Amino acid sequence: MKKQMIAKLSLIGCLVIGALMFPGSKMTVHADEIMATVQGKVMAGTTTDLLKLSTKEGNMEIKLDGGTDASSV
Repeated sequence: MKKQMIAKLSLIGCLVIGALMFPGSKMTVHADEIMATVQGKVMAGTTTDLLKLSTKEGNMEIKLDGGTDASSV
């Protein structure tokens, strides 16, 4: 009886840890168009495809694509 309880608790623990570590638990957000103004400092690691910003709310990563208009920068 005690062995069954330990086995059940071990299984539940493994399932919880697996659910937290599973890559599918991360949320990815995609937006077609957002009109927003963000202020911050450009961080190291910024590339032509990825803009990394340090803002007072936290760090942001903005993916840039071929349709991004940077003409007014």
